[in-house]
Amino acid sequence: MSAITTGLLLLSQEEPDVPLSAVLVYDPVVDPYALRLVFRHDDGREMADYLFARDLLAAGLTEPTGTGDVRIAPAGEDWVMLTLVYDGDAFSLFTPRDQVVSALARCYRQVPRGHEDEWLDWDTEIHVLLTSRCHRQVRLWEAGGWCARTATLTLTDDPVVAALMVPDLRGERAGIWYLELETLRTWVADSADGWIRLELPRDGELLLQSDQLAAFLADAQAQAGGAA
Repeated sequence: MSAITTGLLLLSQEEPDVPLSAVLVYDPVVDPYALRLVFRHDDGREMADYLFARDLLAAGLTEPTGTGDVRIAPAGEDWVMLTLVYDGDAFSLFTPRDQVVSALARCYRQVPRGHEDEWLDWDTEIHVLLTSRCHRQVRLWEAGGWCARTATLTLTDDPVVAALMVPDLRGERAGIWYLELETLRTWVADSADGWIRLELPRDGELLLQSDQLAAFLADAQAQAGGAA
């Protein structure tokens, strides 16, 4: 089954007469829980992209949602506001609500809510990741209930990308989220209170202590130095 790609018209507050364009991509083979919002240069090269839960976008149609690099909120009856963080700066864009509703409807027709796990080859994915020479267990905390879970950070075959494997509340199946190391470094640098707030597509907001993430990044850097 092929990925669903939807073009979005976006307007900024500063230049409402100059529309921007981006592509919303849903590929359940890669991640059935997540959407990617991709901005490209005129020559087709990716300028920026954002990974977030499709349920986050759905919730943002009716109420402000999100605490990380992507925040979504209704803007009147006909628009949706996306607040994105790029190079440490936040900016807001507006897109027609009917575009978002149509894109979500296509995604949920392809993979209905509650059937996402059927698209994941858990055993193969986890085996590949756990054979990495660089992996570290970390503790994640529920933002509301403070229920701790032990997750695993591991370096992937791509030396600039890490995978975060988060078990469900029963400690069984793990969701897997892929994150660039540069993004992780930015999170550590920007963490003023010692906590990093993660907005994960399946698990919602979870808290991670920045020193745990810093220790993993040190491990990854040491491995890169050894490989060189």
